[in-house]
Amino acid sequence: MKKIYFVTGLGGSGKTTFAKKMAEELGVAYYKADDVYEIVQRKLEIPITELSKMAMLQTWKTRKDWGVYETPERLLETSYNELFSYNPPKVLILEGESLFFNPREFGVVDKMFKDYDRRYLVLEPDYETWLKFRAKRRNISGEITTIFREEK
Repeated sequence: MKKIYFVTGLGGSGKTTFAKKMAEELGVAYYKADDVYEIVQRKLEIPITELSKMAMLQTWKTRKDWGVYETPERLLETSYNELFSYNPPKVLILEGESLFFNPREFGVVDKMFKDYDRRYLVLEPDYETWLKFRAKRRNISGEITTIFREEK
């Protein structure tokens, strides 16, 4: 039986650590959705920062001035096919934040694996861990204190 595990969640939730360990224990292939963006970036020949901004704002368009005539969905699909060498394994783990939070990418991946038994694992960090992760990513130093308000 074909099976795919989608491992997703916010940054700092432990997706990569969890997915790699799971792949190792199950003895299955592991892929990162971020690798697809490297393929897309190479095809578009644009800086990764520009691609990230376009993906986050979901402003992808067919860019004739970049020599790209594919729709964003088609570009994602061909890039995923390239990642899997046009032959995805029968059982795999695909990890990435964008899988669940980017509707365009989720639609492409969900359609590609329609014949697979699909399992969605959404990891959620505790709030303090998430804040520290975000601060580190943005080079914010100093003590972080979280204050929780009681709901009435």
